[in-house]
Amino acid sequence: ATVLSGMFGGLGGAAISVSLVGVFEPNITARRGFIALIVIIMASWSVWGAALGSFVFGFFEAFGTNLRNIVSDDIPTELLSAIPFVVALLILIVGARRARMPKALGVNYVPDT
Repeated sequence: ATVLSGMFGGLGGAAISVSLVGVFEPNITARRGFIALIVIIMASWSVWGAALGSFVFGFFEAFGTNLRNIVSDDIPTELLSAIPFVVALLILIVGARRARMPKALGVNYVPDT
């Protein structure tokens, strides 16, 4: 699982670098790990919930990007880029009370010998 997660993380980083920007830049993910943590917490560590949450935040990321092409120059691009993060905070505020963490979270794994 660790090797696969590393491979998928590397593929995701390569996809962002190649498809969005075309070149390598430091800090290219722009703090999207924060959104990933919110997705996992709100999905209650469910695979399908995490997939749904990722699609929701992907929608708002694309919404902010496409809205930048539609609106006039009066709205700063930084404000439009902040849309996914504002949505993430709102979902975290609303849903934090119902989020349940696994009981084994933070407990060291000791294999049977």
